[in-house]
Amino acid sequence: MLARRERVNGPRHPSTVWARANLAVTCRRAGRTAVAVGHARQAYEDALAVLDTGHPTTRQTAVVLADALLADGRPEKAADLAEHVWSTALTEDAPGHPTAVQACTVLARIALGSGHPDQVAALSAPALAAAPDTIGPEHPDRLVLRHLNAFATTSSPATVPRVRRALAALASTLGPLHPEYLAAARLGTTR
Repeated sequence: MLARRERVNGPRHPSTVWARANLAVTCRRAGRTAVAVGHARQAYEDALAVLDTGHPTTRQTAVVLADALLADGRPEKAADLAEHVWSTALTEDAPGHPTAVQACTVLARIALGSGHPDQVAALSAPALAAAPDTIGPEHPDRLVLRHLNAFATTSSPATVPRVRRALAALASTLGPLHPEYLAAARLGTTR
């Protein structure tokens, strides 16, 4: 698909940028993080070259790159990209925008991974409150963030009903074999 987009539209056409970003997401979910970072970085650089920093596609590719970098073990670089998108969304009063929710999720994962679960509740509150009106209450991105929030704000995640409900909602929406659900389920065994 990507090769066809490049051939038909050119390497920096917005459709090609989207195809490359989608390929990066697929590679990340398949565990091919180095390949994901390469595709995501190219998509982000192409978006910056063709569009501008404030364009929605550029912001989305920044979050895709942040997510790939986090999966590849580079949380500092991921945080820089995600923080910019998240702070821009807050400034624009758009914390429920899909890209903002995804950026917030990357930041929440970084906070959890660095041993700061206390930061997740304050970080995720604006996105969780606004997302039902923009992407819906059962959108997978909101459910993932809701699970991270529930996990971070409980002392014993495996036994707390709020964590179990969030995990069950993810399983119901995504299916029990989806990579995002499996990551959330594994998270429950790490404390």
